[in-house]
Amino acid sequence: MAVVYEATYLKVTSRVALKVLMTQFCLQEQYRLRFRREANILLNLDHPNIVEGREYDTFDGVDFY
Repeated sequence: MAVVYEATYLKVTSRVALKVLMTQFCLQEQYRLRFRREANILLNLDHPNIVEGREYDTFDGVDFY
């Protein structure tokens, strides 16, 4: 449903995992809602063994966090 890339978060110049919803799923609202719900859960978690979420956004109709 999504692809994860290693990227650089330019705001703080740090390495991050970038999860991007695949294009075919971006066209279906049910998948976009599920992906957004997953991102919101991650952004609200705070635990030393779980990666920290930074932000959720959409660019050209493609969702990512």
